[in-house]
This record gives sequence, C-alpha cells and structure tokens, in this order.
Amino acid sequence: MAHTIHSFRLNWLQAGERLDARIFHTTNILLHLLVTLLLPIVVRLYRLLAPDRDSRGRSGGRGVQIWGLMATGVLFGVHPIHCEAVAGLVGTPCLVCHRESERATEKEIVWRAAHGF
Repeated sequence: MAHTIHSFRLNWLQAGERLDARIFHTTNILLHLLVTLLLPIVVRLYRLLAPDRDSRGRSGGRGVQIWGLMATGVLFGVHPIHCEAVAGLVGTPCLVCHRESERATEKEIVWRAAHGF
C-alpha cells in the first residue's frame, strides 16, 4: 500500500500539486508496460528452474521457446481484464501489486537456485 501512496504523491507533485488525469493515466500505462515486459523474464526464470518431471512423471522440459514467452507477454498486455487497471486511477494498486508479485517470484527463484531446490 505504501508504494501506491508514494506513486500517487509523485503523480501529484509531477502535475504541479493539482489533479491531472493525464499524469495519473500515463503512470498507469508505464506501470502496465513495465509489468508486461518483465512477465516473460520471470516466466523464463521460473521454467528454467522447474523440475525435469511434473507431478504425473512426464517430462517437464526446462527449455522455453522464445515465441511462448512472447505470447505470454502479449496476451497479458492486451487482455481486456487489464483495461480498468490501466484506464482508471483505482487500477494503480493492482499494477503495483503485479510488480511486487513479480519481484517476490524473482527473489524466490534466486533463493531456490542458491539452495539447490
């Protein structure tokens, strides 16, 4: 929640201490773009550290094709469910939450790699 409040404060200061919807909307677009661009990276890291076998004993396949990663990012970026998060002010916490979730996943992946999991 603190990240959201700080982003609102920065938007307020950037707009000259007044409400300017363009500034808030631009921030949401940039946050959505950041999350969309980082998602394929997180997916690739996660898949590289995935076990060789899934729960049914099938080969999990560590290699991830680049087109699959690109499709993941594109589908996430253009999915209609994100319209409200990007278009409105109330969507900023959702975008910040997505980014924080990606950071937590990255840290878990690094921890697992360091500890042999």
